[in-house]
Amino acid sequence: PITALPPREEVVDIDTRPETGALVGLTNTGRLVNINPLNGQAMVSSTGNLVVGLNWSLTAILSMET
Repeated sequence: PITALPPREEVVDIDTRPETGALVGLTNTGRLVNINPLNGQAMVSSTGNLVVGLNWSLTAILSMET
């Protein structure tokens, strides 16, 4: 399980960053979190909320950041 998220916040999409191999999740509140694959702990990696349409994927969002 993914831990260290506030109540009612959950990861709705997950992907890896091709450059670093980091595991990244998108939460239902629009935040990006880095996920430790060893213990499942989530740490916020973006301070602003992302607003995405239903057809957007986390892969598309991560590629726009670079």
